[in-house]
Formats: sequence, C-alpha cells, structure tokens
Amino acid sequence: MNIYETINSYHKYGKELKLLSFNKNFLPSTLEELSKKLKEFKKTNCFDTKLNIIRNHTIGHISKDFKKYYDCIKSIDEEEAFKMIKDFNIILNEIYDFSLHCLLDKPLEEKIDIQEEFNKLKSLFDENIP
Repeated sequence: MNIYETINSYHKYGKELKLLSFNKNFLPSTLEELSKKLKEFKKTNCFDTKLNIIRNHTIGHISKDFKKYYDCIKSIDEEEAFKMIKDFNIILNEIYDFSLHCLLDKPLEEKIDIQEEFNKLKSLFDENIP
C-alpha cells in the first residue's frame, strides 16, 4: 500500500510544498494541477474507503481475524489494481519531476540531467564529509 502512504505523505507536507512552490513563481500552478490529479485518483480508486480498509486489515494493522484478512485480499480485483498502479506511477513521476525542479530551482521546461546533478551532489558530499 505504498500508494496509500505516499498520498498521505503528500498531504502531510502539502503546506511546505505550497510555500516552496510560491517561492519558485513558476511552480504554483503545477502543484495545483498535481493536487487535482491526486484528488481525482483518490476519488476514482475509493481511497478513503476501499483502499483504507484493505491497507488497515492487510498491511498497516494486520487483522488478527484471518477471515477478515483473507476477504480483504480476495476482494482485490487484479485488473483494477494494475490500472491503479499504472495511473499512480504517472502521477508519482510528475510529483518527482516537480520536486526535482523545486530543489534545483529550475523552470519546469528545463530538462534536468539526473546523473549530472547526482555527480555534483556526490562531489559536494565527498568534499565536505571526511
């Protein structure tokens, strides 16, 4: 239920993300768009009801009642689950891209070479940590 926890973390740090995006004047509309996509994803996939129940009984707080545990797992529709994972990965990639642009203070239109940025950070780390 990584989807469940990721969405909760996104909302938990929403205020900080909003402040960060307003400090980078090119990002607030992107954050708003991401929030709309997550809201629609949650609605489409019964986040607050079905996903919450499955998470609570199978991963978050494993049910002591085996029948309840089994019924939750049995209730998962494979096609629905794969579609949900695919749709969420698209949104997650957009969140990652948004976060990366915020951290590097680069406009969204600017392509980022992740390996190059990693090498820069690694050399800074290597220089400053004995």
